Amino acid sequence: MRKFTLLTPIILLILAVFSCELPISTTKNGSLSITLPGAGSSAGRSAMPNTIVGTMVYKLDLTGPGGNRTIIAKSGDNITVDLEPGKWNIAIEAYYFNQADFDGLTGDSAFWIGDEDPAGIGDTETTVKPGRHNDVKIPIKVTGNLPYDVIVTTESSAKGFDNLAAALDSINDGNKYTIMMLEDQNLTPRILDNNKQITLVSMFGGEIEIKLSGQGSLFTVGSNSELTLGEGITLVGLNEEDDLINNNAALVIVEGELTMLEGSKITGNKNDFPMSTGTGGGVLVGNVGKFIMKGGTISGNTADNYGGGVFVRGDGEVIMDDGYIANNTAGFAGGGVAISGEATLLMKGGTISGNTAVNGGGVYMSEPYSVTFTMSGKARVVPGEDSNRNEVYITNSVDYITVGELTDFSDDEEKVATIRLSIWGGYVQDRTVLVNAEGGDYVSLYYNRFTVVPNDPDEYIIDENGLLQVDQ
Repeated sequence: MRKFTLLTPIILLILAVFSCELPISTTKNGSLSITLPGAGSSAGRSAMPNTIVGTMVYKLDLTGPGGNRTIIAKSGDNITVDLEPGKWNIAIEAYYFNQADFDGLTGDSAFWIGDEDPAGIGDTETTVKPGRHNDVKIPIKVTGNLPYDVIVTTESSAKGFDNLAAALDSINDGNKYTIMMLEDQNLTPRILDNNKQITLVSMFGGEIEIKLSGQGSLFTVGSNSELTLGEGITLVGLNEEDDLINNNAALVIVEGELTMLEGSKITGNKNDFPMSTGTGGGVLVGNVGKFIMKGGTISGNTADNYGGGVFVRGDGEVIMDDGYIANNTAGFAGGGVAISGEATLLMKGGTISGNTAVNGGGVYMSEPYSVTFTMSGKARVVPGEDSNRNEVYITNSVDYITVGELTDFSDDEEKVATIRLSIWGGYVQDRTVLVNAEGGDYVSLYYNRFTVVPNDPDEYIIDENGLLQVDQ
């Protein structure tokens, strides 16, 4: 087995993206060295009228006989990797965050470890064979980075910080900020107010865990502020199994706007505060809050009372386009989602499954006001293994499910939800359970996609008009 060494000395970085060539040299013993060009190199000199002393942050992906290797390195690192004999390919991504629309552009090359010399290898500029080429160059566009684990960017600036807490402390206005993280973070509860607009992302696309440190809500999004969780961002709360202590609040409180993108997660929070405060394990959407779930997963959260996954109240709104609300628990009602007041759950897609509560394991529609719950598209509240898991619970005689066009059925028998009604006057012949969304006669098309939990001794069905009937 041979070794090659990546030499990445400190360099001078330019203030804008530039094109250069990346020298690669090899030796007969299979040692591969990569040197990034600096201000004095012919590749970069003409492109660097202004320079700063900084550190490149870049990713190296190696693919070859020994499998795949990924290395994230900074200038100044010396990295030695054992490689099996044979052909290896290397792809390099380098980043410079002095502008919001940065590009991570790749350079690719191939080299051989050992004495193999197949025909054609080494004959092109982008191929390196030990002992055959020296100072072979491959084209690459280099962007760069400041020497920090957290980078904050706007449309016109960038600044580095040692941790997420310091980065958040620096944001004091209503500009749009993107915060990029290289490593996991611990964070005490934070209030995002004053019109802040913040997007959290992983610097290289891997999972970044932001762990709550101390009781409280990890993020409270103020009424005029916005928070977006990008791919790879995982918010982790407190629970006695992992932390020896439970939390006393929802992991995220939303009075402004929260958006989850595909690949993001909210997990591991147990809100065991008693009485009304024990609402919302993962997310609590406040009176005028808005939560848009474009993807991602809310799972493994618990609320002592209502809304293990999500609790929405007042005039709050949850729009679920995609994603999963799964395996959450509420002590009383709404294991997945609890809706109260005059709040709205607009489910255009996504899946609510495997959640548990005494009432409404999946979705709980609370009295005494009239809430709105609409299902369309690929929306599914997957029936559980027994009658008390993941159902939709309708408490009010004036509440119902609004049905739009439903799509993507796996077969003719697939159900979109199981409905449980209140035993105190909920099971009334000819009561309305389903109504049409605007623009179509959807209930007559999909009424048989809904089932009703029996109320002993009677079994119930929903007819083509959306009315409850005893099953004769």
